[in-house]
Amino acid sequence: MNLPRLAINKPIFISVFFLALAVIGTYSAFKLNVTLMPNVEFPYVTIKTLYPGASPDQVETLISKPLEDSISTINNLKNIQTVSSEGVSIIICEFTMDVSADVAASDVREKVSSVRGQLPDDVKEPEILKLDVNAIPVLYIGFSGPDLQSVYQQAKDNIKPILQTVKGVGNINIVGGLKREIRVDVIPDKLRFYGLTLLDVSNRLKSENINLPVGHFSSGDLEVSGRIDAEFTDVSRISLLEIPLMDQRTSQTRKGLSIGTSAFV
Repeated sequence: MNLPRLAINKPIFISVFFLALAVIGTYSAFKLNVTLMPNVEFPYVTIKTLYPGASPDQVETLISKPLEDSISTINNLKNIQTVSSEGVSIIICEFTMDVSADVAASDVREKVSSVRGQLPDDVKEPEILKLDVNAIPVLYIGFSGPDLQSVYQQAKDNIKPILQTVKGVGNINIVGGLKREIRVDVIPDKLRFYGLTLLDVSNRLKSENINLPVGHFSSGDLEVSGRIDAEFTDVSRISLLEIPLMDQRTSQTRKGLSIGTSAFV
């Protein structure tokens, strides 16, 4: 029996059948999950490597090129895009769609590890990141004020801790504003006069501005951890910090030169 004849002979059955289909379809439509950013994996892996103070040419030669040569041998690699700018190298690897993002990231991490020893010693550890659409921010909040440094501190110290306690918040990043920093502008003529370099000033500041653990000791039932807390707490301490000078005649260290004498802090 064909469908037209069945519909004519049994109209009630056909009506109930299509009514049931309509009810099931309507129920299913309301039960469907709607996601703004569905859980979709894209086979893209990004390698970000920091090389502070290096020029774009140095970054390309010493960082990007060795990493590219190693990564290019990975199977199912479709395309490589590289950006070498001052102090940073960014390499974007595109794989074929049949490759899992986790597998692609694992392969890239293995290749990067194999050439890590060929990179300069002062290069930061390369960051390997997968493209995750679920990590894209879902809410942006803007703040303004006459003092951008004060706005930044308010956002960091007061607003961010409160937002982090909200249920469902995974991560919060602060972009923009002005971070508080202390500048040491050296006087080149005075550095040359005393035979000093920028590296001497930088190393002296690094060696004095430290906060390091020094172990622990036991006292009865208590275990106490010790630290060397010698971080700068006042600008005047930086100005009074002395840089040892070498006596060219005796090759001995003599009384140092204060940073405040050779620089503006």
